[in-house]
Amino acid sequence: MGAYEAKGEVSGGMTILGFKVSGTAGGSVLSAHAGIGGGAYYDPQKAHFVIEFHENLGLGIGEKIGFKMEW
Repeated sequence: MGAYEAKGEVSGGMTILGFKVSGTAGGSVLSAHAGIGGGAYYDPQKAHFVIEFHENLGLGIGEKIGFKMEW
């Protein structure tokens, strides 16, 4: 949860040896935000195990990083 004047982010992913890996990185300016989350679970619809993590922190200038891995 938070507020920002401007933000940008880039995301991408690839599959390596049956592991689907994706990530996001971003930043913000004139910001006030903080958050963290993640988990590990089984997705029965896709029949995949999933591990994910994300965090963001900003006070003036902010950053955001996250990743997700499925197999």
